[in-house]
Amino acid sequence: MLINSLNKGTDFNRVRRFGKREKYKFVTLSILSTQNDHFRLGFQISKKIGNAVRRNRIRRQIRHLFYEIFEKIFEQKRIKSLWILIYVSPDIDKVNFKDFRSYLYSYFNLVD
Repeated sequence: MLINSLNKGTDFNRVRRFGKREKYKFVTLSILSTQNDHFRLGFQISKKIGNAVRRNRIRRQIRHLFYEIFEKIFEQKRIKSLWILIYVSPDIDKVNFKDFRSYLYSYFNLVD
């Protein structure tokens, strides 16, 4: 399974325009199903959250959750490809990552 980053502006715009939006507390997901054979993640994190160390830590935590979910989706062969853009609100400090993980599992209909 191949997981890449969304790093072109055109890719970000495509996910924003055609993707389905899901909001969970202080994180908004834009999810686009594509015909490609890989998963892609993109992050949009405001500088209001803190310095680069803080933003990168949040990015790593969320990326880890999605790698875990992509593995389960790939094992079940339910979806071949997803592009996900993650917008993180400055109030991310109030999110419990265990709750966010359980929300993602329920959203993608996965068993823990």
